[in-house]
Amino acid sequence: MINQGLSRFAIALIPTLTLISCVGTSKQSVLPQSPTTESVAHDETKSQHNSGKLPQGVSPIAQKIALHIDPTLESFSGTTTIKLQLNQATQEIVFHSAELAISDISYVTQKNGQDYVRSGSFEQLNKEGRASVRFEESLPSGEGELRLRFKGNYTPGLHGLYKVKVDDESYAFTQFEAISARRAFPCFDEPRFKISYTIEVITRQQDHIITTTPEVKSEEIKYDDGTSKMRHQFKTTKALPTYLLSFSVGPFDIVDAPALPKTSIRNVEVPFRGVAVKGKGQELKYALQNTSELVESLENYFNYPFPFEKLDIIAVPDFRAGAMENVGAITFRDYFLFIDENTAPMAQKTRFVNIMAHELAHMWFGNLVTMPWWDDIWLNEAFATWMAAKVVEDTHPEFEAQARQLSYTHWAMDQDSFASSRQIREPIESDHDIYNAFDGITYSKGASVLSMVESWMGQDDFRKGMREYMRTHAYQNADYKDLIQSLDAASPNKSIPKLFESFLFQPGVPHLHVNANEITQRRYRAKGSTYETSSKWTLPLCASIGKLSLAHRCALISEPKHKSDERFVSAEAVAASMPTSWGHPNTNASGYYRWSLNINDLSNLIENHYSTMNVRERMSFRDSLFALFRQGDLNEILMIRTLPLLMNDPHPLVWSSTLNFMHQAIHRSGPQFKHAWIDLGKTVLWEKLDAIGLQAKRGESALITESRPKLVSSLIFDFEHEELLENFSKLGVEYLGPSKIGKLNPKVLASDLGQVALQAALQVRGKSFATQLRTRLSNESDPVARRQLIGALSSIDDPNLQKNQLPLILSDDLRDNEITTFLFNIARRKKVHNLAWDFVVKNIDKMTARVPARRQSSLIHLLDYSGDLKSKELIREFFRTRIENIDGGPRQLELALEAIDRRSAQDDLLLELAQTILDAST
Repeated sequence: MINQGLSRFAIALIPTLTLISCVGTSKQSVLPQSPTTESVAHDETKSQHNSGKLPQGVSPIAQKIALHIDPTLESFSGTTTIKLQLNQATQEIVFHSAELAISDISYVTQKNGQDYVRSGSFEQLNKEGRASVRFEESLPSGEGELRLRFKGNYTPGLHGLYKVKVDDESYAFTQFEAISARRAFPCFDEPRFKISYTIEVITRQQDHIITTTPEVKSEEIKYDDGTSKMRHQFKTTKALPTYLLSFSVGPFDIVDAPALPKTSIRNVEVPFRGVAVKGKGQELKYALQNTSELVESLENYFNYPFPFEKLDIIAVPDFRAGAMENVGAITFRDYFLFIDENTAPMAQKTRFVNIMAHELAHMWFGNLVTMPWWDDIWLNEAFATWMAAKVVEDTHPEFEAQARQLSYTHWAMDQDSFASSRQIREPIESDHDIYNAFDGITYSKGASVLSMVESWMGQDDFRKGMREYMRTHAYQNADYKDLIQSLDAASPNKSIPKLFESFLFQPGVPHLHVNANEITQRRYRAKGSTYETSSKWTLPLCASIGKLSLAHRCALISEPKHKSDERFVSAEAVAASMPTSWGHPNTNASGYYRWSLNINDLSNLIENHYSTMNVRERMSFRDSLFALFRQGDLNEILMIRTLPLLMNDPHPLVWSSTLNFMHQAIHRSGPQFKHAWIDLGKTVLWEKLDAIGLQAKRGESALITESRPKLVSSLIFDFEHEELLENFSKLGVEYLGPSKIGKLNPKVLASDLGQVALQAALQVRGKSFATQLRTRLSNESDPVARRQLIGALSSIDDPNLQKNQLPLILSDDLRDNEITTFLFNIARRKKVHNLAWDFVVKNIDKMTARVPARRQSSLIHLLDYSGDLKSKELIREFFRTRIENIDGGPRQLELALEAIDRRSAQDDLLLELAQTILDAST
């Protein structure tokens, strides 16, 4: 699954005749209420409550699910039969069911060749979805069938089985990862239970149903009242966990694309379709034309064919995540699939390819081979993130995917430097821990560690180990030990277990200080955080010495202090670069660590070797330099001298990330220092814009096209370029156009620059233009246009004008998945960030009713940007009684409180640096 992570898939068939009639005549049951304290206490005695796991002794073998889904109603219903293996006689079966009314409970075994049926009673054990059925007499060990009828309301918050209305049409979609399948049907909702499912769904006549496997039969059902429905039956699935099932129901446009063609690895075609809400099918053309090559690249890497029988890609108009890797039916936020090849922003095209590659990689990582428990979710998400960069680099080298991935590595390092940072493989002791596992540590740090291990092993040996891992554990569960075993076998004498476990089982970013004689390591810590820094890692340090063109050397570092030796730096290299001085301590940025040099060596690197570094090494240099500044250990004069060099770097991944620092410096240092910062960068950046131009050139780098809007935005809104502001404000008016209902006009300027133009027009024209934007948004369905309109409306710095936009947050004009985006755009702006917090405080109940459950914890972070230590008490007090009811809330509260401390400390450092700049300019 993609977050944004950023971040976080041969039985005896069960007769269907009785299930069909059950769906049509389901009794009206009262939906279950919150469990009593007695039932929760009972649960703790009967199951492994603290870990979130179901008790041992009962295992599902196969399951049949029959659902009745009508998105125009408030509820759905169904029946299920779960074939079970009981290891011993018992009177209770514990499973998962959340907010479902359960009735008609029976357990069926064979006795003397006939069905022996026992009736049971249902009990909801806790609000997280643990439930049980109890029987008056003991059930025998061995195989049997648990049969249940259920009914539930569609789930709010874009998880479980939920509804979306577009225009006048109603749809139902699912999002089951991590633990929401239990909200759609009773089940064993843990990844260790990989079983086959036989599915049938009853729908309205006009509705399509897309699920995991191909449809094998559909037939009309006529009822006594004269109405009729359609029953759809599907091929039994391969062994899967619950979180990889999915259901999409509604009057869709279904676009049949050419099947994924046979390859040297796969000797059969794979049926391939696109699915969109009514009237939007034509917008899937680009996505359907640009998927097959990604599948082929993945098959070539694994030497293993696409593991499933079909592939549907589904554009969902209101979706919590970026995408979800459901087997056979990948769901996406519609923005990532609705691409106009001629006018789409470059960022939309590059994100489509990356996200599609990520989700397709999951067909192997997670779906073919599945972790047994959520502590190994990194085996899904880290690998899919790492693999996506490799696949996009293979199929679209112009997108520079692996260099982009390094940007996410540096972002992950920032997340990893908090006191409350977690391990990659974190113990899962509660459901809160499951939700927290889908974060930047899992996705980006995990991917970075994989890249480091691959670099240390060598690409060929690493791929050999991965292929063996896939073949050995296909359609089964496997954990981190299985992976390490496969990789270690493929690369003898490389210390793979020691290297992996060093990073899997401790949090934090290694910080290495390197000189010609000694390397020391500790845990990196920014100012404002307080924790012990004496951690040590086993890691491969690869570095160059002296002239950067010299061949680099590598060594495995494991102690707090390490003497440099022949494994690390050759005598020939030292002699060739006399007098000895360090070059780059992270060759090709292959290691997950930050680094520092003595001041003379760092100055030498900047002055004599900067242009010799490749882009990854310059990105590593920039990250480590800023990291030194944030911990208060960087010479201020050196920092001032280096900032123009970074802003003038030829590569967008260096200069665009430097603009983030300049934005903070300009807006957080105080008005007395503002123009000192502006003077430091305005000329350099104007020359940069003059060099790349406002219009995309034929054959220019995709990253230039993608980064141009950031440069223009920075010049207008940070560096106050008045002429550019006026020109773009006029373009913004033309781009929006005069009509209340219409399309944004890409003929006026490239859509990449559209949001900047709208923001400029809003700044110049104020309230009247904001009203125009609001009106357009209320009638706009195009996802690109919606992003730009929302981005502009939430960019207002004037508190009085921004107050007028806040009611938009809870209006029908915003989709549920857009609410937190709007809020956080406001919260990031110093002049208005308190407005976002005040709005949430006043409307918390309405907010939690609409904000997706997995995103409610993000509301805790609305004051992170303040740097005001008084905000800590506001957050702590407001969430004191609410925190346990927010998924992942307790840990997010710790992170938010520490973030305020760090922001305050960073503001102090910026003030000191700003004063130095001001003193130097006078």
